[in-house]
Amino acid sequence: MLQSFSVEFESEEDASANVPPDATLWLDALRPGAVLLEQRTNRPVAKVKGTFSLRLNVTLNVVNKQRPVVPILDQLGRYTTKVVNEFRPFFQ
Repeated sequence: MLQSFSVEFESEEDASANVPPDATLWLDALRPGAVLLEQRTNRPVAKVKGTFSLRLNVTLNVVNKQRPVVPILDQLGRYTTKVVNEFRPFFQ
């Protein structure tokens, strides 16, 4: 995850009242509308700028271990083809 942001307050006093930053990174299941990063302030904010980049690794829980999903789907596809080919003579 990469993040870069800046917050501009109305005055130096307001900025000083918000040091250190109060932020929370939420690591929960992704779903539409999910909050990923929350920044809290105790003074009005004049301007906010920033970027947020997140890279995800989709996994499946297989026998209590997290496994990457792409190799599992590849193996499942090959296994499905093998099973279908075994029964193909019965469907012709």
